[in-house]
Amino acid sequence: MAVTLSAPAPLVIGIAFNRSGRDFSERDRLLLDLLRPHLIQAYHNARSSTQLRQELARLRWALEESNHGMISLSDKDLVQFCTECAQRWLLEYFERSRRADRLPESLQR
Repeated sequence: MAVTLSAPAPLVIGIAFNRSGRDFSERDRLLLDLLRPHLIQAYHNARSSTQLRQELARLRWALEESNHGMISLSDKDLVQFCTECAQRWLLEYFERSRRADRLPESLQR
């Protein structure tokens, strides 16, 4: 039993199931039919995630090359992202933070 998933040409995505012994039942086919939209969505999610990671890597590279410092904080003031330039400036102008995911105390205040 096999199913194909929609994908941009020339990519073809197929999933095949084999069984030694008896054939697949109508219930098995129905389950695969019900599963197919979820497999398609999982593929699209994975593809979007890969594209976002690639774009983020390009943005990080551009930030580092521009010699600009940037720090991104979570809603709980935890450091989520820090360019190397910003890290250098933090070490040069502020005391060292006790935790790697926190800003120096004087900067937090």
